[in-house]
Amino acid sequence: MERSSDFKTTIQAVMFDLMGTCTDWKTAITSALDSCEPLCRVSSPETREELALKWRSGFFAEIHARYQNSLPSEDIDVTHRRVLDWLLCQILVWDQAPSEQDKQQLVRAWHNQVGTIGSPEREGPANNPNTQVD
Repeated sequence: MERSSDFKTTIQAVMFDLMGTCTDWKTAITSALDSCEPLCRVSSPETREELALKWRSGFFAEIHARYQNSLPSEDIDVTHRRVLDWLLCQILVWDQAPSEQDKQQLVRAWHNQVGTIGSPEREGPANNPNTQVD
């Protein structure tokens, strides 16, 4: 692919949505929830999928609220954990809750995402028409 000589001057902004456009967050999180034995004992796959969706939207609500209140940003693991704890309180009785180790593994799942279908990471440069290889 040939580059335009004024390539650098024609681009004015580059932006992308990392959690949803470039990565498959949902598969990573639902898989983690599905492998959490305490959750599997007390909730259906549909409930765990709903929990994943609420966890993601709760995370964004939290970071938006921090921004709106001029609070400093915080480690995303802290935010994810707070939202997870709140959601688990909504759907479980205390003695059914996952262990501390289970919760830590669930939060870490946010760091184990693969590229979405069509992304260079998932498909490889040769399979993605939008990837430029020099």
